[in-house]
Amino acid sequence: MKYASTSILRGFAAILLSAMSVSGSSAFAVDSSELKDPKTTTDCVSYYIAKGKLLCSTKPVEDEKSPSDPVKTEKVQLQFDERVWRAAWANVIPTGSTVEYVLDGEKVGTWSELVTSQVMVGLADKVDAAQFGKLMLSNLQGQVKKLDSKIHSSDPKDALVEFSVLEPQALKQTEFQRIFVSGHDLVVVHYAKKGDAPSEEQKKKWIELLKQAKM
Repeated sequence: MKYASTSILRGFAAILLSAMSVSGSSAFAVDSSELKDPKTTTDCVSYYIAKGKLLCSTKPVEDEKSPSDPVKTEKVQLQFDERVWRAAWANVIPTGSTVEYVLDGEKVGTWSELVTSQVMVGLADKVDAAQFGKLMLSNLQGQVKKLDSKIHSSDPKDALVEFSVLEPQALKQTEFQRIFVSGHDLVVVHYAKKGDAPSEEQKKKWIELLKQAKM
């Protein structure tokens, strides 16, 4: 099984962006003097979120292309931690949309941590949030050699699951997924970390941030 460039489950079916203020160029891999307000700039090609403010650059990230504009695609109001995140990749198909965020300085193909939102149109009419979480874990169990998983919440309208791929080593990662119903749609918000599992403090923080996401 080849390591996907995104969260391991992009194919199973991870803004009102929490905006934040930039205090100097050292916060960004891109020169902060190049960052602009997307409300007044018509040629934005890459987007950054830091301390409550959405900014953009007219320069693309080298060797990275997104099928859709991430900010125009995003329908979920996400919450992020205090670090700088970049809206890096998005795709829209008739059955839904996916938007992915990486830490500033990283790319979707080489991320260390990843935040993803998925909106699956009409799926809530066929499966509830808890059922989707259980199906996802069952599906994943058959694809990897060793998996640890935990169901934090099995509410039919709002479920939360956690899993860690332990083997093969090439796929080692921990991911949290909150699945919730919005009208006829299922929404999945993910936080994933490659390699060693996040600390207990990090786990609590990201679970809380995922719980704050809404349509």
